[in-house]
Amino acid sequence: MKTALNIFLLFVINLIYPQDDKINDSTIVWNENSPLSWNDFKIKKNDIVKNGLQYGAGVSSSVKVDFKYNTKNNSYEYIINAVTYPYSSVSIVKYEDDYSLQHEQLHFDIVKLFAIKMEEEYKKYDNINDYRIVYDSIIDELDRTQALYDKETAHSILVFNQKIWEFKIHKALQKYGYYEEKVDANKCKGFQKGKYRYEFENDTAFIERKDSIQYVTYKQSGMKLKQKIKWLSDCTYLVYHTDYIFTPKYTNKFSDEKILVKVIKIENNVYKIERISDKYNEIHLLKVIKL
Repeated sequence: MKTALNIFLLFVINLIYPQDDKINDSTIVWNENSPLSWNDFKIKKNDIVKNGLQYGAGVSSSVKVDFKYNTKNNSYEYIINAVTYPYSSVSIVKYEDDYSLQHEQLHFDIVKLFAIKMEEEYKKYDNINDYRIVYDSIIDELDRTQALYDKETAHSILVFNQKIWEFKIHKALQKYGYYEEKVDANKCKGFQKGKYRYEFENDTAFIERKDSIQYVTYKQSGMKLKQKIKWLSDCTYLVYHTDYIFTPKYTNKFSDEKILVKVIKIENNVYKIERISDKYNEIHLLKVIKL
C-alpha cells in the first residue's frame, strides 16, 4: 500500500470534470458499488518480497485533489477523490482470492475515509498554502493508519483483527451514507436476549442470553461457559472474558478469548452469523436458531 501526493493546480475557468468512475485508463475513483477486482492490479508477479517477508498484493491508492482557480471571485475550487492506480498495483496470481482482495479493498476504503476528512477540513480554509498544510497533515495520518492496519492484521493473516478493522472503517463510513447495514437493526435487537441453539464443531450449543451476559452449554461435551458481551452495533458484538463453569478433560481453555459475531441475515427465527475467534484464525458461518 502506498500513498502518493497528487495535487494538480488547474487554472482553467470552465474545467469539466469527468463523471465516470474511471478518470482515465490509469486511475479509478473509489465507488462503493464498484469494489476492486484483481483485474485492477495490472502488475502480476510470482513473488513480492519486502524486508524478508512475502506479500500477496499491494494496492496503490491515494487522496487526489484537483484544483482550479476561479478568476471571477478570486478563489480556489477543488474536487477531492480517493483513487487507485491499477498500473502501480501489484499482485501474486496464486494468492488472488476473495479474502486477500477484501484486505486490499479496505486499504482503499481507508483512503476514502481520509478523503472525506480532507474535504471537511478544506471547508475551513480558502488559501492555497493552508490547503497544502492540511493535505500534508491528512496524508501523514493516513499513512500511519495504513501502516497500523497492516501491522495489526499482519497483512491480513490475523483474521480476527482483519474483521475488527473492517467493522471499524465501515462503521466510520456509515456516518457518510456508505456501507449501510444490510440487516434490519430492529430485527437484530431481537437477538440480544433469549434462548438459542446452533451446531459447532460436531457439537450442539445452547445459549441463554440477556443483553451483556450469556451462558453456553455444549450438549455432547458437557462444557458450560459464562461469557460477557459487548455490543459494537445492533448487529455486531464481541464475546469475551470466558468463565469456565465446567470443562471436560483434554479441553483447551482460552480465558482471554475474544469472539467477534456479526449477524449477516435473518430469516424468521434463524440468524445467520459470521463468527471469528482470536484463537482460531478462521471464519465460521453458522445458523443460530431462536428457541
